[in-house]
Amino acid sequence: MVDAWLLANGALVRINDAAREHGQIRAFQNRTYDVAKAVPTVVLRNEDYGRIERLLNDGEDVRLEFNIVNHVYPEGKTAYNVVAEIPGADKADEIVMLGGHLDSWHAATGATITPSAPP
Repeated sequence: MVDAWLLANGALVRINDAAREHGQIRAFQNRTYDVAKAVPTVVLRNEDYGRIERLLNDGEDVRLEFNIVNHVYPEGKTAYNVVAEIPGADKADEIVMLGGHLDSWHAATGATITPSAPP
């Protein structure tokens, strides 16, 4: 409902308060999965959001500038998993598994690979 109202009233961006202490930010994807149904959303640290709120309450003008670049990829693209076996020489009877969650989201550190070994 808020998204429709923002679009109908010409909003260019939505600013959300992360509402978490110690500068933490927790953010999620576009709720509609359709960029035509929601404006881009920026999540600010609690203190940054609060400063903007205090300035507005004091009657100050607040100007923000964003350079947001979104990419929409067409449906039907195929994603692949990579599976490989590289036999060793010294420890041929042992197995080492390597896996990873190879994507990221805007508040994350990026792709991370976590090695694991058999028990």
